[in-house]
Amino acid sequence: MNSSTSNSRIPYGAVWAVVFLIVIELLARMAGTDVATAFDQSFHFTRAPDYTLINAAIEFKPAPEILVLGSSRARDGIVMPSLSEGASRISGQELKAASYAAAGCDAACMRALVERLVAEDHVPKLVVLGVTVRCIKRVDTPATVSTNRLLLANFATLRSEIDFNGPLSEPDLTTVMGNALPFRISQLRHSIQYRVLRLDPTLRRPFATQNSATGGYAYIQLDGELNGQERLSEKRSALGRTERYVARLYPEGQEHISEAQVRNLDAVLEQLHALRVPVVMVEMPNSEMIAGVYPEGLEARAREIFAELAEGRAQWHPRTPGQYYGADLFHDQSHLNRDGAEAFTSEVLGYARPQICATFGCPPGEQE
Repeated sequence: MNSSTSNSRIPYGAVWAVVFLIVIELLARMAGTDVATAFDQSFHFTRAPDYTLINAAIEFKPAPEILVLGSSRARDGIVMPSLSEGASRISGQELKAASYAAAGCDAACMRALVERLVAEDHVPKLVVLGVTVRCIKRVDTPATVSTNRLLLANFATLRSEIDFNGPLSEPDLTTVMGNALPFRISQLRHSIQYRVLRLDPTLRRPFATQNSATGGYAYIQLDGELNGQERLSEKRSALGRTERYVARLYPEGQEHISEAQVRNLDAVLEQLHALRVPVVMVEMPNSEMIAGVYPEGLEARAREIFAELAEGRAQWHPRTPGQYYGADLFHDQSHLNRDGAEAFTSEVLGYARPQICATFGCPPGEQE
């Protein structure tokens, strides 16, 4: 065989692979994110769907007027349709709220997300920031912050991420490269997986539009079995597990708050303040089951830190010490169910009313 002929052969396999990816990408963009990511957080105890949804919403959807940031407790604890409806009623105009809150999203993750929003020109008009002690908790990594932030970083924000939280390992860089790929293969893979394997016809719910990142409901807000009194006895019997869970997260004799996390949260508030985006910072409610389980003084110290960080840059609304929601408003020790989320969303709307009026305007009688 002539070696020169062999070397000049066109790599048809590679060419067709590229053509296939381009076709898939174009179809996904034509279909829009409601179809291309036709799933909600069906596995709310896994993280991948949350971050996939957020990446898709940033790329395929316009920025919402009101954006919720935080962890899964904010994702599950604030109802987007109710927040949109309430804000629209207060302002007298149609406003869209969406949630980019995600499982395990700590302060460093929120900072990476805000950097991404700026880089993608996807900045909202108003931010609701749901915080907990855990968002500034020390994590056992070299940077003392979680690696979930890398699920939202891309090449546009990589330099800032390295400058702020230090160099990345090879696996970390691989994660960022995956986020930066133009074809978003991971989104399509998740879409197919959830549409084919997880679409339970007995649920009778419109999966294509039900996710909080596009303004719909989080999964647990749709599942009636996770609401009300049905599992209350189970929750109360789980108190021992709750104590062990907290003890594992906050072992005695260790420093629980990470200075790096505090710096990241400070950067979040500073950047939003520089962009003139008003922030309503709310402490997510705890259940009565968790009362007295945290290490002594930890919640009070975290509230002091949040208050200091918010000064002049956010409206801070802490929980009153000893103020807990009943166990019947939770589906586990820390995540609100639909009933609890609706109750807390009403609280959030009350807190946010002045910022809504100042940002979007309000008809006479709505301003307080």
